[in-house]
Amino acid sequence: MKLWIKYLITLAIGLLFAGTLCITNGLVTETDPVKVYKVLADAFTVPGALLVCVGLLQFCVSHGAFYGIQYVIHSLLVNHNWSRTRFKDKETYTEYVESKKAKAGDKATTSPYLFFVGLLFIAISIIFIVAYHNVQ
Repeated sequence: MKLWIKYLITLAIGLLFAGTLCITNGLVTETDPVKVYKVLADAFTVPGALLVCVGLLQFCVSHGAFYGIQYVIHSLLVNHNWSRTRFKDKETYTEYVESKKAKAGDKATTSPYLFFVGLLFIAISIIFIVAYHNVQ
C-alpha cells in the first residue's frame, strides 16, 4: 500500500472520530462561540493524543523495547513448563534478543503516519484552544 494512502486513511479515521465527538457533545446545536471552540478543541485533542501514543508505542515495539517482557514470559512458559521435558541449556536473554532480531530481519515496521497525523490533530486542537482563550 502506498504511503500517502495510509496517511489519508489515518486522517479519515481521525476526522471521523473528531466528528463523532463533535456530534455527541452537541456542536450542531451550539451557538455560543466559547462552547464551540471548547468542543472543537476537545474533539481534535482526543484523536490526536491517541494517534501519537499508538504511533510511539508501535515505534517502541518495532525497536525491541518489550523484548525483556517477552523473554520473561517465554522463559516461564517454555523453560518452566512441567508437562514438557526441560531444556538443559536454557536460552539467555542475549540469545533470545539475537534470535528475535534474526526472525524479524528487515520486517521491523514503524508507522510514522500515525505519529504525524496525530501531531496534525494536536496542532489543530492548539489553534482551537488559543481561539477559545481569546474569545473568553
